[in-house]
Amino acid sequence: MDVASREQPKRVSLTLAIGLSVISTALTFVAFFGRDHGLTNLPKIVKDPEFFQHYIMQAIGGSLGLPTINVLLASVFKLKRNSFTRRQIYIGWALMLIVLEAIAIIKL
Repeated sequence: MDVASREQPKRVSLTLAIGLSVISTALTFVAFFGRDHGLTNLPKIVKDPEFFQHYIMQAIGGSLGLPTINVLLASVFKLKRNSFTRRQIYIGWALMLIVLEAIAIIKL
């Protein structure tokens, strides 16, 4: 038996994937709102629930929608149908979004 065939895939933390996804969603929310209304108006958004809901749904769609499509496409292949691959996809997308949205927020 080959050594490579006996190796177990590296474990990927579920809490890491969830935590990075939450952070990327929050940064996406701040970037979307900041682009439209400026960061100084951010505390005022809690007074209007419909307004808040619009931006939070936009952030969730942007930060979780694309990784979900990627997971669905990756699940077509038999080798990629495991929880480790799905977690790695979410972590990769979250890290990319965190970097991009942080740059966008800095430029505001």
